[in-house]
Amino acid sequence: MFHQRLIIIDCIISSIFSHGDLSPFGSCHGNLQFTYESFLMLNEITLTVIAIRRQLEADLNLLEEETTRRLEESIRKNVEEKLNSEEVQSEIERRIKEGQKKLFDNVVAQLHKEKEAALAEERRKEAQARKEREELDMMLKENSRRVEESQRREALEQQKKDEERFCELELIKRQKEEVAWRKKLEVEEDHANQKNLLAILCTVLMKSDCMRIEYEVSSLKLLPLAPTSNVSSYKKLVK
Repeated sequence: MFHQRLIIIDCIISSIFSHGDLSPFGSCHGNLQFTYESFLMLNEITLTVIAIRRQLEADLNLLEEETTRRLEESIRKNVEEKLNSEEVQSEIERRIKEGQKKLFDNVVAQLHKEKEAALAEERRKEAQARKEREELDMMLKENSRRVEESQRREALEQQKKDEERFCELELIKRQKEEVAWRKKLEVEEDHANQKNLLAILCTVLMKSDCMRIEYEVSSLKLLPLAPTSNVSSYKKLVK
């Protein structure tokens, strides 16, 4: 209703402005001449129409606000009534249960997923630790092998040095034994030579004594017999 009135007023205002000049000295379609009183009357009518239009717009706004408020109130009451109804309460409870079940299922799925991820991470860590232990064992074995190889080389070198030292000592020992044997041989030769020389000397002395005795005997044969005292003196002399 208010909209229809506004449309009628808009048509009147449009008709007034479209059929003539509103100035007191203007013309309408070039023929109709307005007087000053006509202008005042027309202006008053226009202002009245505009005021009516504004009042109608204000009433329309109030009506729209009231309608909106009542509609909102009606919707709110309707919603409250429906929310308080058993059917809606049952639906709410059903949806709450479904939401709780869905949330529980999501939590269980998330926990299962986290558990699987934790198990996978634990398996990964165990595999990594096992790999590190294997690498460490391999490194220790390699180090042990290198140490054993180094010790074996050192032992072989030491054995070689010991053998060389033993050979040197054996050579020195043989040389010393040979020198001692030669010295002993020389001593024995000297001793034998001394024995031979002594034997020769004894032989020479014995021969010399025999010759001397023979000479003395032969000399005695030539001498005259002497008294017994002279014979004993002669024996002492011979001795």
